[in-house]
Amino acid sequence: EVRIEGAGPVLTALARIALPVSVGDEVTEADLEAVRAAVLETGYFTSAEVRLENDVLVVHLQPNPPIRALEVAASAFPRLAGWVRDHGSPSPAFSGKNSP
Repeated sequence: EVRIEGAGPVLTALARIALPVSVGDEVTEADLEAVRAAVLETGYFTSAEVRLENDVLVVHLQPNPPIRALEVAASAFPRLAGWVRDHGSPSPAFSGKNSP
């Protein structure tokens, strides 16, 4: 059995896909480090703790913090950047604001 803790369903699924071991595999200390490295290599987590509890592989994850804002500087098109600043984006997808 594999138990993944500390992340929501999407990140849990991504971590599970990255695991280099499967249910039923014999797991060594080297495998535990390989699991930790594989999960961190996804880039979605700041830390991962891996341990065996009886016959259960437990992976405790710390996801990266969410992006709160995104700022885009348009030095190649300064007039366009000024227009967007003054009038807002013509499309919500380009507003630079988080969608609800």
